Amino acid sequence: MLDYIIGAIIGLAAGFAFNKLAIRQISKRTEDVNKQNALKKPVVLITWLIISALLFAGVIWRDKSILVRVEYMIYISAILNIAAVDLLIRKIPNELLLVLLSVKLVFIVVALVKAPSDFVQTLFMPAVGLVVASVVFSIPSYLHISMGAGDVKFAGVIGFCFGYFMFLQAMVIMAVILLFYLLFLLATHKGNLKTAIAMGPYLAVGVIVTMLFPITGIMAGLG
Repeated sequence: MLDYIIGAIIGLAAGFAFNKLAIRQISKRTEDVNKQNALKKPVVLITWLIISALLFAGVIWRDKSILVRVEYMIYISAILNIAAVDLLIRKIPNELLLVLLSVKLVFIVVALVKAPSDFVQTLFMPAVGLVVASVVFSIPSYLHISMGAGDVKFAGVIGFCFGYFMFLQAMVIMAVILLFYLLFLLATHKGNLKTAIAMGPYLAVGVIVTMLFPITGIMAGLG
């Protein structure tokens, strides 16, 4: 129980820090006062803190490895930030993509130091994940469907951080959520298939759900 409490407290602190970071990022990228102030609202901050705390506690529940917990907590903080900024101004902060890449590279080095014999596997999964994710998210552009460069880069980074299998699970979850949103737009006559949608928040939800409930872990538990 103490682990969960500590995790939740760290989540609160991380949520507060990344909320403030997101506010600065939005202020740098738009002059729209409403959007600049959107994340400053008490209800938004409190919601962010609660979500961050719960997700951090969820990471502690999900994995016993200290290294994995630290890695995933950093991912969650950055991904929540990316989702919020993209939702408000449809821009994905490149600096956070760099943070995600850097964190993964650090943990790749740590993994290689701990198990040098797993060299191929340790490097193979991120590399293939990066390629698969980038290709998958580039396909819509060839079909003349609007897809921002930031979305493609975000997908590529997610593939690199989690490998192609977890990326595919995240993408399926994202697609299901998007489908329901599209049905809502069509039913309320507020949009159609050509309506521009910020993809970051939906991919973020897919990734976070995948982190906490990876299908590989579920299958192993059933086996």
